[in-house]
Amino acid sequence: MGRAMARAESPPRRARTRRLLAVPTLAVVFAGLATLPATADTSGGANHVVLASVTVDGASALRSGVQIASAGSPTVASANIARAQSQSCTGCRAAAAAFQAVFVTHSADTVAPQNAAVAVNSNCTSCDSFAFAYQYVLSTPGPVYLSGAAQQQIAGIRQQVADAMTSGLPDDQLDIRLHDLAGQFKAVIDNGLQQAGVPADGAANERADIAPA
Repeated sequence: MGRAMARAESPPRRARTRRLLAVPTLAVVFAGLATLPATADTSGGANHVVLASVTVDGASALRSGVQIASAGSPTVASANIARAQSQSCTGCRAAAAAFQAVFVTHSADTVAPQNAAVAVNSNCTSCDSFAFAYQYVLSTPGPVYLSGAAQQQIAGIRQQVADAMTSGLPDDQLDIRLHDLAGQFKAVIDNGLQQAGVPADGAANERADIAPA
């Protein structure tokens, strides 16, 4: 995979273990809100965005977010976006991570979720930008709520994601750590639904983008 200013990658080890939805890279950024338990959305699905931008020499902008929502409209087009940008600075770093789970609670005519990670270095020297986005979309027979125990586990994962972003790990190791947490995120949701006796069929999608120093 080529690097110009940015590189989008999905390592082979992931391709063997996940079912992917076809998701285009987005040029538009949506606003979103993290909520637990899942909240209903009837206008096409909840959108989630995490932005990190830095313009000061030697500074860092490290952002993360975890959202769980439900969608019950005929068209489900929930977007999950992580965008990191280092601009007009020296020795600066921007990193963003966005995790989203969407429960499709009714039979939808169109299910077209979108997941994107975008990292950009612009007019800067010795700067670094990293973005990671993980989206898990499940079809369920009706409204779904995670148990209190599952919510606590999700809260723990949210904290671990935040800790990983501020850990100072290099991009390749941070990518591995977030990939591991994405697996835990999916497992908590799957186990919570199984324990509740809710049949669900889901697909996960992951994106990582790095604008190297």
